[in-house]
Amino acid sequence: MARTYHHVTSAGAGTKSGASWANAMGEAELETDLEGSLGAGDIYYVKDGTFTLDSTIDFSARNGTQAEPATIIGVKSGTTNEGANVTLSDFSTDDADKPKFDISTYNFIGNNYVQFMCVEFEGETNNTVETNDYCLFWKCNFNQDYASSANRHCLLVNKGNIIDDCEFTSAKASGVMLYSDYNKVINCYFYDIPDATGGRGVTTDYHGQMIENCIFDNCSLQIDTNGYDGTAVRFNTFNDGAYDIFADSGSGSWCITNNIFESSSNGAVHFTTQADSNWFDNNHGDDARCNDMWDGVETTSPIYKDNNVSTGDPDFDDAAGGDFKISSSSPCYGTGSQISKGV
Repeated sequence: MARTYHHVTSAGAGTKSGASWANAMGEAELETDLEGSLGAGDIYYVKDGTFTLDSTIDFSARNGTQAEPATIIGVKSGTTNEGANVTLSDFSTDDADKPKFDISTYNFIGNNYVQFMCVEFEGETNNTVETNDYCLFWKCNFNQDYASSANRHCLLVNKGNIIDDCEFTSAKASGVMLYSDYNKVINCYFYDIPDATGGRGVTTDYHGQMIENCIFDNCSLQIDTNGYDGTAVRFNTFNDGAYDIFADSGSGSWCITNNIFESSSNGAVHFTTQADSNWFDNNHGDDARCNDMWDGVETTSPIYKDNNVSTGDPDFDDAAGGDFKISSSSPCYGTGSQISKGV
């Protein structure tokens, strides 16, 4: 299948066909094309400022494929390269240069096998961005400012999605809702999501998730399991949450390893009722007795906890400024377990 390249700016240019920057689509042409023509292998290069929606963009009837996903890529405002000549160096990897979709009270709805890269989404409604299965979000920013806090999400995804190196913040809503199984949330930053009712970094609504190498800072519930089983939480840093991992009754087969828990006000790991075969290993807590780490977690078998636990102030470089690096003098430096990865 021939790959089609589309060029998009906020105002559009020339004939607005999208064939080149001189004839770039505007927001209205982009919406029409996504909803009516998006197909396998299509690439949309998006640049120049803010795209203000006046209606929902809904291309849930269109798909990429596993071999040829469709892709929406933010590129730098000064990019002149076109089509196949656009390279990674043209991508808007810096926050200041990301094109923004101002979704307002509408929604941005995709389907399967679509990649979103280097763009910002800002909105005021539930599920500001929603996709179905096997999508990728890379270096995207999400900011939701909805007036109500109940069951609201910046991003809702279903099965087998990858959310990598993205940022989420919201005064009221949650960052990500994992609405089906086998999603990966890696290298992400969840911050200032403090609402006592809706403020969650990640909410899991099914089994088999992976949450790895993320930073959670000042979210009311940093991770809410909703009672589902089988999630791996590894290599994350949690700071200043009410609860860092909150599990309703029945959550089992969780693997919580190599995390740093700091300044959780109620309990870093809180299971309302302990289920079977949860594993807690090589974690670091800021309380000498680890009370902040294991609030509500029963000690009866089969549960494995307090293995190779380290304690004390982790000595972040500048937590107030969002810098959670640690130095060699930190008590948690070098105390995690090494996990081998298969070839």
